[in-house]
Amino acid sequence: MKMKKVGILLLALLLIAIPVIGAEVNEQKPEEEIAVIVNDKEITISQVDAAINLQGLVQKLAQVDRNFLMVLLQTESGKAVLNEYRKANLDSIIERELLVQEAKEQNITISDERKDELFNAQLQNIMSSNQITEEQLLQSLKQQGIDSLDSFKEIFMTQNEAALQINELQEQILAPVKVTDQEAKETYDSNTDKYTNEEQVTASHILVEKEDTAKEVLQKLNDGADFSALAKEYSIDDSAAQGGKLGSFGKGRMVKPFEEAAFALNVGEVSDIVKSDFGFHIIQVTDKTEAGVTAYEDVKEAIKSSLLNQKQATAMQEYINKLKEDANIEKKL
Repeated sequence: MKMKKVGILLLALLLIAIPVIGAEVNEQKPEEEIAVIVNDKEITISQVDAAINLQGLVQKLAQVDRNFLMVLLQTESGKAVLNEYRKANLDSIIERELLVQEAKEQNITISDERKDELFNAQLQNIMSSNQITEEQLLQSLKQQGIDSLDSFKEIFMTQNEAALQINELQEQILAPVKVTDQEAKETYDSNTDKYTNEEQVTASHILVEKEDTAKEVLQKLNDGADFSALAKEYSIDDSAAQGGKLGSFGKGRMVKPFEEAAFALNVGEVSDIVKSDFGFHIIQVTDKTEAGVTAYEDVKEAIKSSLLNQKQATAMQEYINKLKEDANIEKKL
């Protein structure tokens, strides 16, 4: 069996998205133009381009409009646009570099146990996303010159060392951030409009073109035939494949005759023949939800999760802002 090439993926654990300057561009070429200096650490334009995947952007543009790409790459105004794109992404690269430096300053290291845990998680992610076994993964790695999983682990750790250190630093920063039940309840009480549900019905239907056909179907239903089976046999719209299921909907979503009939039914009831601009319907209601406010306990955990994400993002940005204030940053672009 022909093996597809499996790329060596960078770790994706950071809660805050921070571009990674690839290890392959860390060595500067002589007299290479500098984009920014962060606490005496020089970051070149080629490193910025690698971090923002400028090559990938160029390849996409080449597929869309090669003439536009040539203007972008060969004219002064086009080059100026590319430089503005670099500038727009420069702050995130500076933030990443500050976190790398801070992690080193705090002597943050990754234990062997933690490395094993992260690497094993990465292996599972690669195998799952590529739908391959460990044996197939190893075969693919060998095709790329990597002779064992131990060698792959060494490469993985080398390429992701900075990202792993930043992740550990971030976990330390965010560890004290908590959300209390009181905060969640206050958020709920202040935003009850967000948790208000409209009246909804869950329904299925059988749609046919002619009234005589509708009468025939209704008679079969009255004789005990299965609604879903008849929908698959008779219905002329796309819902037929799902046994006529339309899902849940509120008022204003369906044509008026259909809506009035559906909302008038009780759960489990089947309508008489309903005529609309689409044809003749027979409707079955399988569930109903009354209008009202969702109970706090039903949304408590979702509220706490949302608040935690907000507080973590704020705490992380405040930490980064403090690093910026204390840093010596010299932009050259």
